[in-house]
Amino acid sequence: MVGFDAFIDEFKEEVVSQAKISFSDCPDAAVTDTYDAVNAVKNELKRWTTKMSQGSLTQDGFVALASAKKDKMEFKNLSQTAVDPARTEQFRQYLISLLINRIIENFA
Repeated sequence: MVGFDAFIDEFKEEVVSQAKISFSDCPDAAVTDTYDAVNAVKNELKRWTTKMSQGSLTQDGFVALASAKKDKMEFKNLSQTAVDPARTEQFRQYLISLLINRIIENFA
């Protein structure tokens, strides 16, 4: 099993590629915001992932805690572009859902 920090680094590279595709009209803003969004929740996710792996936090508990952190994932640079806010919100939802699913696949 890969460590959490290495997992997050690999995850960021994967989602940055998707961000560039999803926001081809402003890829630099999308890349910066994607890195910032994942980094904003990384420490809490790491703590909860450890607890889940040790059995002191259920998967459902992990999902609830992690889902609640979606709003902490800000996309400040994209909000300063002409990108439709609904499109940014859709990407934020995709990002947190994928992150949760991948953590469960790799660490639960």
